[in-house]
Parts: sequence; structure tokens; C-alpha cells
Amino acid sequence: MSKRKYQTDEKAATDLAHALMELPEEWVICRDMRHAWNVLNDFHVTKSDKRYSQEIRRELVCMRCATVRNETYHHGRFGLEKVSQNYGYPEHYQIKGVPRGVKPQSIVQEEQYRRAMERIAGKAKKGA
Repeated sequence: MSKRKYQTDEKAATDLAHALMELPEEWVICRDMRHAWNVLNDFHVTKSDKRYSQEIRRELVCMRCATVRNETYHHGRFGLEKVSQNYGYPEHYQIKGVPRGVKPQSIVQEEQYRRAMERIAGKAKKGA
């Protein structure tokens, strides 16, 4: 590996670590253990281009990080069938620079571990 490539990778890793340290605690929890959803706009029928099909939507919001999840359903043979969902994230919520092949959740869990160790070290210092 060339020295230049290594320096670029090292800078990217440093930038990623810094970005993780800046994430609020609530966002780290959501990234690791999933969102705590609350209904923002319950099931409701919206217009549909299809003659015999209605589109049904629901909006959820995370109580910790304010991510919004929009779900779309159609009536199917066996009841409601989810056909799509998309998310609206708060600014700076998404983690940039995660290396290919690395799961973002594993990086977030490493950050949670680092923060937990800092808390333990802080308590030990106060007790000493």
C-alpha cells in the first residue's frame, strides 16, 4: 500500500472518530438499539392513481432523535401490506465516511463502549 493511500485512510478514520464523538447520546442509542417510535400521523387514506386501490400512509417519529419514518401500505389479499418506507433524518444524524464492508452499527457500538468506559473512569476518579 502506498504511503499516500495510508495517510488518506488514516485521515478518514480520524474524521469518522471525531464525527462519532460529536453525536448526541440519544442518537448513538438510536443507531445501536433502534428508534423509539411514536405515531405522528396515524393510518390515513391518500389519493391513488389506481382505480380500485387506495394508498394508506402512516408517519412515525422517534421520541429520542426526531427521525421521521413514512410508511406506505396497500390493501392486499390478507390485509394491509407495507409497500414502502422512507426516513427523514435530523441534520448530521447520518454517519459519513464508514469504510466499505464495515457495518455502521458496529462502529456505533464501539463508540458506545468508549463512552461507557469514560463514564466508569470518571466515576473512579471522583471516588479516589
